[in-house]
Amino acid sequence: MDYIEQNGRLFVSARELESRAGIAIKSLPGRSEFAACRADRCILVDESSRHGDTLWISLEQIADGFGAKWLMDEDRDTVSLEFYGKAPPESSSPGAGAVGGLVPAMRFSLLNGGTISLDELRGKRVLINSWASW
Repeated sequence: MDYIEQNGRLFVSARELESRAGIAIKSLPGRSEFAACRADRCILVDESSRHGDTLWISLEQIADGFGAKWLMDEDRDTVSLEFYGKAPPESSSPGAGAVGGLVPAMRFSLLNGGTISLDELRGKRVLINSWASW
């Protein structure tokens, strides 16, 4: 993957993370951070940079968050990620509806008459059990 160096930190493009490492980068509404998702795991990324139309994500944060090691080729032209443990599924990348994926902002009614938003639960595991009596 191509990279840029900024203030002593390495950044890789979000497009290359998705196409070459199976990591989807998702914007979080109303926030400056991004979510990086691979297989059934998502991490929060707060180190990013935008140059033109390209979003660059901290290589160190990605490697640390997913328990990976980043490697630079001998010519220092490109970097790669080496993952340990469970590999992502080959046929799909995480997204809405996938385990570990992000869902759009939603508000639910509570049994006590109040409401709660998924944004209020961000960072916690949430199980949504829905049913219908048609």
